[in-house]
Amino acid sequence: MVLSSRWTWDALILALFLGAALLTGACWIHPPLGLTPGMWDEPLILKPGETIPVPDPKLFTSLDRLLVTTVKVKPGDHLWSLAKSYGTTWDSIRSTNKLDSVTLSPGQKITIHNHKGMIYRVGTGHSKSLQDVARLFRQDPTVLAMINGLPGVSLLSGEFKSGEAVFIPNSLLKFPDYILPVGWGPFSSKFGVRFHPLLKYRRLHAGVDMPRPYGTPVRASREGRVIEAGWNGHYGQLVIIKHLDGVTTWYGHLSKIRVSSGAWIKQRQVIGQVGSTGLSTGPHLHFEVRGRSGRPLNPRKYLQ
Repeated sequence: MVLSSRWTWDALILALFLGAALLTGACWIHPPLGLTPGMWDEPLILKPGETIPVPDPKLFTSLDRLLVTTVKVKPGDHLWSLAKSYGTTWDSIRSTNKLDSVTLSPGQKITIHNHKGMIYRVGTGHSKSLQDVARLFRQDPTVLAMINGLPGVSLLSGEFKSGEAVFIPNSLLKFPDYILPVGWGPFSSKFGVRFHPLLKYRRLHAGVDMPRPYGTPVRASREGRVIEAGWNGHYGQLVIIKHLDGVTTWYGHLSKIRVSSGAWIKQRQVIGQVGSTGLSTGPHLHFEVRGRSGRPLNPRKYLQ
């Protein structure tokens, strides 16, 4: 059988990797879902032992097949850097590990795989057929069988028991990344061009206005780092938070500011209080969402 150059390269990398494991007396390859060890043209799940170093991330980006490992977070690591290193996406890591926060802590252990998607584990005390899992995620069962290295018979009688895992390509969990900073209530002014009540001409209203009683706590809509906290012209007392994806949220007309520039803020943390500072007609929160380029975005599309 003649192998293509891609498969020859893959085989060479795996041969070197397996050779190193055998020399150290370690076994880094555990066959998932019925795989046979040594089937280098099938998906492989890599699980290093506690005394074995984590496999080189280059292996994850150089091979097409599914690879999975456990990584211990180091200082300075974040979802975006790990995703780039291991050939996946930050929201894939978040979905697989069900991370409520995008902030990682040194020493934290997370599961990482190449390819976009997530690892789904069958709940305790339950079992699901391959067809059940496919319906749950609106996937083609044949595709699930192929990418997970399952035999063809699994399409008819395959069953995942409690705690067993299956990789779901291109499926991600939805997290409430943005929350309403002041709780539910009316919006007095929407995003878009409007006639300004004080300036008396039409201009872009770059956010939304939420009238609330003076002194109402204002909470961070997302976690991130404060890049501005103080007086800013028409905004009055303003807090700007920059998030890990480069997006910023703006909180204007505050009566008091409870955070300082440079501080890392958790979602729902109180950052200030509703006021009427700056160019304002009464106590309310002016809230903006701006993209990485600084362009204003409609906050109503993001708020939960």
